[in-house]
Amino acid sequence: MYEIDYAILLEHFPGRSKASIREVMSRYEIRSIKNWTYDEDMFVKEKKEDGWTAKQIAAIMPNRSEEAVKHRIRQFLREHLTLRNDWTEEEKLYLKFMCDKLPVKEIAARLKDRTYNAVYQKLLRMGLTPQEKGWKNMRKPLDLEEVRAIKQRLDKGESQGTIAADFNVTPSSISRIKKIDVNQKQD
Repeated sequence: MYEIDYAILLEHFPGRSKASIREVMSRYEIRSIKNWTYDEDMFVKEKKEDGWTAKQIAAIMPNRSEEAVKHRIRQFLREHLTLRNDWTEEEKLYLKFMCDKLPVKEIAARLKDRTYNAVYQKLLRMGLTPQEKGWKNMRKPLDLEEVRAIKQRLDKGESQGTIAADFNVTPSSISRIKKIDVNQKQD
């Protein structure tokens, strides 16, 4: 930990007085500048998982303001969300089939543990066009389990018309599922 050197800050913020810099730092409760330790990170992570708020965590951490804890939680989450599981083949199949049927928000809601942004970006990386508006060309949306079941029935050789009737969708929707290669590698 090191104390704040106002002379350096005054050089970086011309036109500001020492008092105005101190006021801003006070407003944001910046007491000192200190790198986060592994123990502090683990403490914040544990308390956040237990449902504590940033204010509660900051109250028992010396030299850490509520704003500093909030920022660290956001930073910690942002760094660790990228380490989540890869997309499964079933999820990719579902995206291919539903991208022009459902809005991205609805697809994300149906795929557990996938955010709107993750779904949107994955659709773009797959070369698919995300649907932002309502539903189109479909009587009812299919969930991931139904798409899997349709794919299994197609693999067994059942007719598209029978499957379409059973799932209350158009036969063209079934033929789109038939064309999808689930084993195809994509990022």
